[in-house]
Amino acid sequence: MANNVENVETMIGCLLPPAKAAQEKELEGLQDLAESQGFDEDLAHYDIGYFKRKQRKNILGG
Repeated sequence: MANNVENVETMIGCLLPPAKAAQEKELEGLQDLAESQGFDEDLAHYDIGYFKRKQRKNILGG
């Protein structure tokens, strides 16, 4: 258990930078995939699910 709010905030503060870096890397990969398929705009939040599925199909086949 965290015991107090300060411990929770400290833990979140430690987790946030690597999580943000991973998110940015994943988004960059999705943007690259989109551009390779002729999508010439920045991805919007509603595009991410679509290109995530396409990426998964490319990786796993199908």
